Amino acid sequence: ILFSAYFIVARSRKSRRVAPGRTIEHRPTASIRGNDLFDFEIVGEASYQRAISNIAGPKTEDGAWIETIATLRCENTNAHDPKAVRVEIDRMVVGYLSRKDARAYRAALKAAGRGEADQTARAAINGGWKRRDLDDEGIDEGLFGVKLDMIKPLEFR
Repeated sequence: ILFSAYFIVARSRKSRRVAPGRTIEHRPTASIRGNDLFDFEIVGEASYQRAISNIAGPKTEDGAWIETIATLRCENTNAHDPKAVRVEIDRMVVGYLSRKDARAYRAALKAAGRGEADQTARAAINGGWKRRDLDDEGIDEGLFGVKLDMIKPLEFR
């Protein structure tokens, strides 16, 4: 995976510059503790590429690595899984926790006395490259993905 300095130029307390003319607003400290590895996988990002692209910007030759904050919301009305946990960035759905992780997340919320309240976690949008194939036989293109900075078992601040 290639990461581009083009997307992460500078950080400040108010905003982070992502690409020329684009910024991601500063968000509050995440409520779920992480380990700075961004290795917690979510599922379904392929279905939300338009939303992720709206957040990250268009695909580029080197792709993206953008750190931001995600909101996790219990979605009891989900037709496929009433125990689903939706992952949002900038109020746009970008994926879901896997069934197994959703159940563990809900159990951790309950054990912490947080009911089904929304929680936040640090997130990274990665991928999203588009470049000419080295053999000039077409375009090499990758989807955007989202990874969370969460550890198992979940701990809250």
